[in-house]
Amino acid sequence: MSDRERLLKEEIARLRHKILVMEDNFNEVLANADMAVIETRGDMRIINADGAIDTIFQEAIDFLERGESLLTVVYKTTHNTRTANKDIYGKSDNIETIEDTVEKFVEGTLEEKIIRIVGEKETGEVFLLLWKITRKGDRFKSFFRIIPTNTIIQATADKHRDEINYMQKLIRDTMNLIDEGVVQLNEKNKIIYMNNSAKRFFFGENIGMLRKAPVEGRYFQEILVNDSSDEVRQRIDSLFNCLETRKPVAYSMKKNENEVVFQIFPHFDHKRQLDGTITIIKDVANIFSSSDSNKQRIEKLSEALKHYSTAAKNAEDRVAELENNHKWLTSKNAEYQSAAQSAYAILESMPAPIAILSLPSRKFEFVNTAFVRKFSLTKEQVKGKTDDELFAKEDAEVFSSKTFESIDTLKTIKISTPNHYVKQSVLTNARNKPTNLIRLFL
Repeated sequence: MSDRERLLKEEIARLRHKILVMEDNFNEVLANADMAVIETRGDMRIINADGAIDTIFQEAIDFLERGESLLTVVYKTTHNTRTANKDIYGKSDNIETIEDTVEKFVEGTLEEKIIRIVGEKETGEVFLLLWKITRKGDRFKSFFRIIPTNTIIQATADKHRDEINYMQKLIRDTMNLIDEGVVQLNEKNKIIYMNNSAKRFFFGENIGMLRKAPVEGRYFQEILVNDSSDEVRQRIDSLFNCLETRKPVAYSMKKNENEVVFQIFPHFDHKRQLDGTITIIKDVANIFSSSDSNKQRIEKLSEALKHYSTAAKNAEDRVAELENNHKWLTSKNAEYQSAAQSAYAILESMPAPIAILSLPSRKFEFVNTAFVRKFSLTKEQVKGKTDDELFAKEDAEVFSSKTFESIDTLKTIKISTPNHYVKQSVLTNARNKPTNLIRLFL
């Protein structure tokens, strides 16, 4: 075989290998349209790149075309040299560099490694870069996908909201089964919730028309259609007394020769601030009448014992159900806290100062370590504060005006104050209602 024939065969073999590699990459890209696939040598220099490279590596596309080191491309894309290992969330000082993580994998024996890197786009949007690297003999194949941080936080919030709505519905369905009336009012005595037993008590014979009528949002006194003026006054005075003293209040009234007991309890939110009352209505029926014989009294007493025995059993069942619901909700809350902690840990590892403010209060809800270092404050000194309390007057006024612009446009905007330069975005809920501001200080 001549040297020319040998060289031609080697070139054909090389081209066949390249075609197979490209076909393999093409199939992988088809299966993962939003993914970039990059093949590198043992020293991590780029050989081939396919897939969504323009979308994921738009700021580093020149490095890809020149076959630079893949680490250089990642640094240029994310503006970050640190990994965000999910096993060490909250320990940002110990997070490895990307180079250390990749070097350990290259020199080790693992066949596959997933690396998570926090990045920031030129627009100021924070994202998570997922990098799966696999060993292919003396070469490596990497798969990249971008997940916006807004998507992570929004998905967590939506899931949390859906679960809480389900639990609220379950609790209200359960409350509609009990014999006692339950009325929840806000601090202005507007109805938040009223169960079926309470509606039967207040609406009486009109229950057929009013049982399904909406009462939420109406003032409590508006539904007292069957009460005298004295009864209405007593109910309102008792509610105000409970709100003023922040202690339970109880009173009783006669209805159809039976005594009805009202127990009013103050209700506090998660910050222990008073936000309304809960009233429990219990009908204490008279077992005997004055005309009953001894035999009739014994029969009524027997029936009453059966009734209260059944009621006690039902109450035990309801308590057990509520305990199970409480355990389930506690477990779900632990999952939500873990998901939220993961999302915040991503922001925590960012080298740039980041703050999250709640809306509409515009109070600081979260700041990362880079933020407290920049402003020489602790997180406790920042949390719950407003712009007016943290920044100079001229800066706070600019932030205030630009907040309305962010909410109106729902776009990332650049803010320049006399002392700061900031990129600001808005987070929205499932109904596209603004819930938070995210600020990146440059």
